[in-house]
Amino acid sequence: IKITKFEMTLGDNPSCRIGAPVRLAWDSCGEENHNLDDYEKEKNTPRKQKHLFIPSNVRKCLLVSDAGYSLQELKEAIKQGNKTKRQRQWTVATLALSQLENVAESSSRKIKRQLQKGDI
Repeated sequence: IKITKFEMTLGDNPSCRIGAPVRLAWDSCGEENHNLDDYEKEKNTPRKQKHLFIPSNVRKCLLVSDAGYSLQELKEAIKQGNKTKRQRQWTVATLALSQLENVAESSSRKIKRQLQKGDI
């Protein structure tokens, strides 16, 4: 098995609840080769969902000290993520109205066609 490692970089995921989001960089920073049987014997049990996230204070330290981002860059990423999150919430909230608008427009077109044919 070949395991490729990637560095962490500032992300743009709006589902990040607190702090700046992170993502994997495009460029790899190392590889490890393992024998499949050895890897299967030594691997840990799968982590639970709650252990798959990085706390906001740890992300902040990783981005500032390891990746070299400024606090201002983190603030901008948080601001952009919150903006995107609000836009998505607005879209979800107005989706039902949009569907109702489509029904009204379709009904209006059908009535106009019937009037033009003289059926009404």
